[in-house]
Amino acid sequence: MGTVNSVVDIINGITRIAMALVPLGIVLGVLFGANAELFNNVIINLINIIKLFSKESLIGLIALGIVIWLFGKSASASKSGSA
Repeated sequence: MGTVNSVVDIINGITRIAMALVPLGIVLGVLFGANAELFNNVIINLINIIKLFSKESLIGLIALGIVIWLFGKSASASKSGSA
């Protein structure tokens, strides 16, 4: 069981790092525009995700709610795990 917990901790750590880089990518993409190619892709992908959710109307809204709920649940679990 200790190995499974270690793997889960590693995955949680990587996920937290990625979730911290997304807002950074958005801000740098907005500030530097096309000059920041790596971060410009973050904005393009975010726009595509928003278009995907909005294209499906009610089902997209439900899916967006589920995604937000999962991120909230993940954030609260990581806070209680680190305290």
